[in-house]
Amino acid sequence: QQQQQQSLPNGTPQGQRQVPITFPRPVTPVGSRSVELRRGPQGLGLRVATCQENDGREYARVVDMLAGSPAETSGRINPGDFIVSVNGKPTVDLSHEAVIGLLAESPNVKLEVTDVEPSAWAKAAAASAAAAAATTTTTTAAATASGAGAGASSLSADDAEKPRLVTLVRQPNGLLGLGIRSSQGHSVKSVTPGGAAEVAGVQLGERIVSVNDKPVANMPNSELAALLAVGGNVVLKLLPPTPATLAASPAPARRFTATTEISSPPPAITATAAAAAAPAAKDSGDSRVKASPLAKRLAQEANIALSKLTGTGQGGRITVADVEAAKSSPAAAAPAAAAAAPKAAAPAAAAAAQSEGSYVDVPLTNMRKVIAQRLMESKQKIPHYYLSIDVNVDKALTLRQELNALGKGDFKISMNDFVIKASALALKKVPEVNSSWMDTFIRQHRNVDISVAVATDAGLITPIVSSTDRRGLAEISQKVKELADKAKSNKLAPHEFQGGTFTISNLGMFGVKSFSAIINPPQACILAVGKTDKQVVLDSNAPNGVAEINVMNVTLSCDHRVVDGAVGAKWLAAFKGYLENPVTMML
Repeated sequence: QQQQQQSLPNGTPQGQRQVPITFPRPVTPVGSRSVELRRGPQGLGLRVATCQENDGREYARVVDMLAGSPAETSGRINPGDFIVSVNGKPTVDLSHEAVIGLLAESPNVKLEVTDVEPSAWAKAAAASAAAAAATTTTTTAAATASGAGAGASSLSADDAEKPRLVTLVRQPNGLLGLGIRSSQGHSVKSVTPGGAAEVAGVQLGERIVSVNDKPVANMPNSELAALLAVGGNVVLKLLPPTPATLAASPAPARRFTATTEISSPPPAITATAAAAAAPAAKDSGDSRVKASPLAKRLAQEANIALSKLTGTGQGGRITVADVEAAKSSPAAAAPAAAAAAPKAAAPAAAAAAQSEGSYVDVPLTNMRKVIAQRLMESKQKIPHYYLSIDVNVDKALTLRQELNALGKGDFKISMNDFVIKASALALKKVPEVNSSWMDTFIRQHRNVDISVAVATDAGLITPIVSSTDRRGLAEISQKVKELADKAKSNKLAPHEFQGGTFTISNLGMFGVKSFSAIINPPQACILAVGKTDKQVVLDSNAPNGVAEINVMNVTLSCDHRVVDGAVGAKWLAAFKGYLENPVTMML
């Protein structure tokens, strides 16, 4: 204990309690990972909570990470991980404020994190030592067995199973939504809902044989993490799970409620500043009672006064067990039931109003989950603005009719094909729009690869017409039809719907006059195309001074981080010029 206390430097943040750690020093539980983070403009981007485990002690856990932050881009931290130490200082039994103080005290932070439950740290350490001791014996026995009989196979039944190949399409934030447990032979320990791994059908406990044809059997955990974090899409070779890998797969991570557990400030804010910014607590007896955050929340939900409880935790602190014991006592049952009655009345009335059979619950497909997640993130994080313009398409309609007549059935060009071609040429003319937001820089693309929104039974997907500016109208028409057929039959290859630079969504054929589309990140713009309507306009050359023209309304949604208003307007002007004078697209 004395040696452990000496390892903590002077200047310990307020609230830190130098309590003996139950696992062996140095602090490296089996399965732990060392992660070095360099603080960025938004801090570390790491949100943490302190929670009490079954052993009655407080542990720091990762709640979530800001998109594009150092914590997320490291690729080595997952929500639900335990933070074992910060810059070599253990976090066990530290208060929430003390953990925030440790994270804020230096520009660069070295974390030790693990997904192993604290109750298994000691057991895992002992098992690891036993496994290391048995390595030599196992190796000798295997060598003897391999030469004992001619023609005898040394492969186990699991090894003889046929592996399967799975392609993980990396998300725009660079993540695969896959957690690996290396202590079980690189097996899948977690799959993020809606992530690339879940969409590809990766199952918990499956064993990874290779990544992009590179075997990983003897690969260190750090090297495997680096291999998964770099590049585009990832092809995994997987073997079915074994009882051991399934047993090692953790239960779903705890969901932390919106209390002080997840309202911690970004690590760039010091503990002192965080305390000053926090709202003042109510002047009540419960605000001065020592209790864990979870115990306070449970007591509030059960209408139990903490001031009337006797804590059994360290220093008289009220624990979850104390609250649960009070809830089961007759004295607490009456007021709790009285408080719960009004709250239960509204859900009961709502349930009665919806008779059985009056609705149908439609399960979410993996594709629908991904669409929902991507669109929500886009609308919440991207500063959209919208520019609309009317385009006279009389000449384009006439040229379309003439070209289709010349084709004699070999092709059938649509107005959407004209829109795609005009958009591609406008992107070459105004290349600032043909860009992507990459968090720390803006990437301006040399190629024009236009994504075309296609509605399928499973949901919306955007296949890509690559090098659109270099294709003719007939070739664009043929390619769009080919990709749409593949999309509707779920036969698109990953490269056919990943990586576009600009998106077009056309609802004109459904009679929609105008609409505003949601940007498909990391792209900077998306064009929403409405139907073509006839309008009467003033025309001095017409016999009656008026003329009837065909007008199409289009709306450009722009990411203001990448495309300023003047640039968006310049692109729309170029697009309108090409579509109103389609012959210029042939030059």
